[in-house]
Formats: sequence, C-alpha cells, structure tokens
Amino acid sequence: MTVVISVFIALFNFQAANAATSTNVDKYLAAIKSAQPSKIEQARVKYVVPGSSADLFTKMVINHFNGTQYLKTLDKFGNVSPTAPDAPGKLTKKKDGVYVLDSTFNTIDGELKDFILNKSKKISDFKFKQVGSKYIFSNKQSNCRIHFSHVPLLGFL
Repeated sequence: MTVVISVFIALFNFQAANAATSTNVDKYLAAIKSAQPSKIEQARVKYVVPGSSADLFTKMVINHFNGTQYLKTLDKFGNVSPTAPDAPGKLTKKKDGVYVLDSTFNTIDGELKDFILNKSKKISDFKFKQVGSKYIFSNKQSNCRIHFSHVPLLGFL
C-alpha cells in the first residue's frame, strides 16, 4: 500500500511540475505574442532567469517593440503622439510541444522548443528555428552568448 501511495505521489508531483513548466512557457510566449513591451518586461521578470540567454533574447524583443512603438508615434513634425502598439502576433502549440510564433518582428518568427528551466521553473534557454534555418540553442554552452544562425538584424539591442 505504501509503495502504491509513493508512486501516486511521485506521479502527481511529476505532472504538477510539467504543468508549471508548460504554464510558465505559455505565459512567457503569450507576452511576447502581445507585442507590448510592458507585458513582455513583466513576463521577463517573472518567468526568465536574469542574465541568461533567454533574458538577452527577451530584452532584444522588448527593445525592438519599444523602438517601433516610438517610431510609430512620431508625427510629420517630430512630435510624439499617443502610443501606437504593434499588432499582436499569433502563437500556436503543436502536439509535439513546439511553439510556432508569427509576429510583426520577423526576426523572432519561427519555432521554439526544448525550453530549459531552472529549479524555480524560470526559463534560461530554448531552441529556436527561424523559418528556413536549423534548430539551435540560443545559448552556446561554451561562451554563454546568444547565437542565432541566419538572423539578419536583431533589433534595437
């Protein structure tokens, strides 16, 4: 009886951990999909490991959307008018756990998978595949710098 209860508790803990992982990743990517820098910043603080490659990626996304928002608000005389946010993107999750992002920031559009989380269930890294390229980790383990293949301009970093 004790063994059965132990197995049940272990299985429940495993499912709860997977649910928390999936929920954090879902919420993080929903914020990126929103194209709203303030929401992305809140998600970065809550769901991303500070100083990680995922953190650098998220800061790049925030800077891009801040920059495009600013440029959209300038009128022909150079005055800043009320904010004009980018349109929200589309996010789908395939059955195999791969997320597909389609946003107004083409550099980050593609597939994201294999999210690496720390003990606190915060994202530290993930694999990213831009349309027409191979999957890569955003963090090269040897030098801890963000690395993308076939990525043109990384935004306002």
